[in-house]
Amino acid sequence: MKKLLLAFPIMGILFLVSCEHNESNDIIEETQNVDQNEIKVTKNNAAKGLDIAIPPGLYGPINPHVMHKVVYTYHPTQSQLNAIPKSSRKFKIHFEVDNPFIPGTAWIHKASFDVATNSSTVVFPVEYNNTDTRWRVRYQMYHKNARISYSKSKVVTVDVPAIP
Repeated sequence: MKKLLLAFPIMGILFLVSCEHNESNDIIEETQNVDQNEIKVTKNNAAKGLDIAIPPGLYGPINPHVMHKVVYTYHPTQSQLNAIPKSSRKFKIHFEVDNPFIPGTAWIHKASFDVATNSSTVVFPVEYNNTDTRWRVRYQMYHKNARISYSKSKVVTVDVPAIP
């Protein structure tokens, strides 16, 4: 009986925390026209900071579709988190593209965005005349006042659907 009495307040708190997200902004964002030539990055509101026991790395799909929302999340190591205090911690996400017509060339920097958290929602644009394109996504955590930074990158292939 005591366990049951303890479970109800905990379930109530979890319910209140899960209901605080306002979905009206998401609906507005989804109905706006999306430019097909630019990368779109928005804050991932689903990230609540519950990063317990998740191995370090950059998480997200490696074969997203063009113009679809995907989420990328960066989890630094514990020593990296300890090196940068939470009050001074900032995040940035970088995008580089590989030219499919000239293999072996350097990655071309397309955009960088300052983001509020370690998780972002991304929409990849159409690039290089509707062909599948390789992108390098790099998530960076840095100290806002010092020259300390850590990052992790991932190469993804953005699929363009075939036109019948």
